[in-house]
Amino acid sequence: MKRIVMPLAIAAALVFNCSFKSAGEPSAETANQSRTVKYCTTFNFHYLETENVLYTSIVRHIEIFLDEKAFSETNLKKLFEYLSKQNPDPVHLTVVVKTNWAQLPMASDCPGYGVSEQPPDPHEYDYLQATYYRRKDQEYFRYSPAPHVDQAYFKTVEMKKK
Repeated sequence: MKRIVMPLAIAAALVFNCSFKSAGEPSAETANQSRTVKYCTTFNFHYLETENVLYTSIVRHIEIFLDEKAFSETNLKKLFEYLSKQNPDPVHLTVVVKTNWAQLPMASDCPGYGVSEQPPDPHEYDYLQATYYRRKDQEYFRYSPAPHVDQAYFKTVEMKKK
């Protein structure tokens, strides 16, 4: 399994061009003409941007895979501030952070899937997770303080209230 995961991570880092970073305090800026990002930032933890989609002219959705060891309120706040600055438009931004491979969809070249009458995933809250919301009047994120915690007990961190 390790033989597959590591090359996959390296390939993803190359495909996402500067999305695989170590995160914390910025330490270096480098030109990056292939994305709208003008520099790369180095942090003290690793993450992988697995999705960055502009759904409409006012909604962007980003998904992040974060090393579970780095999952903390402080690191989440740094990461969300960074991603918000890197994606200033559109007004509405949502960033979902997952920490376990089981939370990611299986790789496939099949067409996308839609909502069905399937019951909710019984393992949905087995792992650490967080979601950041930037709206016109407010920025905040909610995160699980521990594995196996229902969303009703997630902690909310207010970042900006306009």
